[in-house]
Formats: sequence, structure tokens, C-alpha cells
Amino acid sequence: MIELQDVVKKFGNFEAVKGINLNVKKGEILGLLGPNGAGKTTTMRMITGFFPQTSGQITIGGEDIFECSMNIRKKIGYLPEKNPLYYDMRVYEYIEYAAKLKKVNINKSKIDEIMEKTGLVEMRKRLIGNLSKGYKQRTGIAQALINDPEILILDEPTSGLDPRQIVEIRELIRSFAVEHTVILSTHILPEVHVTCDRVVIMNKGKIISEDTPENMLLSFKKGYGSDIVIEANGSQDKIINIIQKFSKSFNVAEIDGNFKIKLDKPEKDIRAEINKALINDKIDVLEIYSENPQLEEVFITLVKKEEEQV
Repeated sequence: MIELQDVVKKFGNFEAVKGINLNVKKGEILGLLGPNGAGKTTTMRMITGFFPQTSGQITIGGEDIFECSMNIRKKIGYLPEKNPLYYDMRVYEYIEYAAKLKKVNINKSKIDEIMEKTGLVEMRKRLIGNLSKGYKQRTGIAQALINDPEILILDEPTSGLDPRQIVEIRELIRSFAVEHTVILSTHILPEVHVTCDRVVIMNKGKIISEDTPENMLLSFKKGYGSDIVIEANGSQDKIINIIQKFSKSFNVAEIDGNFKIKLDKPEKDIRAEINKALINDKIDVLEIYSENPQLEEVFITLVKKEEEQV
């Protein structure tokens, strides 16, 4: 559906995007993650045709983004990070106005359908300036949907929303997957886990990881990238002496006569080796497990590792 091949974007001497390759399938919800300045917004703007790539190729449905620019733009709905709303317009008027800007032949029933889909029916006559942040975002999404696009590109769609509004917008985005291919960027990592089919992590203009949220978490379980926790009973000195052979970074706490040892993110799965060493030294191992990371930990670890390699 969407394909980026060796795409580079420079602003003067600054290389904002550094030769990325990316494929997005039809009907997929793709999440773009990364710290500020990672190149997420620049990538999204190139896909929309907002500005050209310096080199490389972007195709949508097999068509080049600039050779077939007008045709491709008709297939895209875009919500920028700064929602382009007119606060002195009513919701219905704004959606109608957006349709005219996009040269979409539209009637009242179509506008009603869009407002029903985005939960704006009761707000149709409200001034946009008087809406809550959540309803303003819904209005922006309605603007992006008015041309019935094949592709929705949403830049920080839940930024600044309260928890209830985030859940509502998240459910709304999830409902689009049946009819639209969605690319969204966000700083709210749990949102990606429950909303997106696939995650692309960017840092300093490069893609450093690409997988499903579940697979990303799985790769950080079973002793790699996640902390190992051991609960044991026996001599504290013996326990510490054994643990020191496997890790220099750990802490020990005594709880109800037993010891809980936490090892900080070893580079490989060492649970079986530790278990064997403790048992051989007559230490009763009550439990040994990996403390499963959250997506935030995966993100931070990957970004930190990539920066250390530079």
C-alpha cells in the first residue's frame, strides 16, 4: 500500500531522515514512535506530499507520490499535530468547508454520516472554540475523513487529552482499520500497544526497530532486556557470592525471612544457570522469573542502545 525506499530528507545541511525503508500494508494501523527530533513528523509529511523527499522514492498503491501527486492526495486524510481548526465556525460548517476545500461533492447525509462516525452529532451546531479538547480532535479527524480516504495519517492524535478522551479517540482510531490504512505518531506508549498492529521506532532520522508490539515485548522477556527476579531461602552471603558471578548490578532485599534478588537487565537469559548454581550450593530457590517490561522500557532501551552504538 505505502512503500518508502531509501528515503532521505535534508533541510540545508541537516539530515532529518536518513535513508529509511518502510512498508505499510492495506488496512494496517502503524504506530510511529520516537523522541522529539526523531523524524516522525517529517516522514509523515513526505508521505502526504506536504514536501518532497531529498532522495529515495515514496509510492502509494504503486504510484509515485509526486508523479501522481493530485491523484494520491485524494486518497489521503491528514490530521497534523496542530489541528487546523477555525474556532469561530460551527462544527457542521467546518466539516462542510473542509469538503469544499478538498473539492469533494458532498451532501447533508454524508456530513451526518461523518459526524456519526466521529461522535460529533450532538456538537454539530456548537462553535469549535467552545468545544473540549477531545471534541476538537474529533472535529479534526472528521476533516481528515471527509474525502473518504484510503489512508489516514494522524500526527499525535491524542496529545493533550485527558485519560477518558484518550480511550475514546483510541477506540475511534481502532474502528477505522476496517476501511482505512492508518499511520499515527504518538508519545503515549501504552496507546500504541492497544491500538497499533505494528510499531516503528525512529531515532535521529533512522528506523531502529520495527515489529508488532507483542513481539517487541516478547524479545525483552525471558531474560533479555528485562530484570530477573529471584526469591530464595538460605545464607545471604552464599546467595550474594553466587549472584556476583553472573551480574555486578543487582540488589537484595529480605522479606519475611526469604531473600528477593533483582538483577538489572542481563544481556542473555541466565535464569537456568543461576538456578543450577544456587541449588548446587544448597540454596532453596522459591521462584525465579523475568520481570516483564512495559513498552516504555523497550523504547528507552532500544533508543539508548542505538545512541551508544553511534
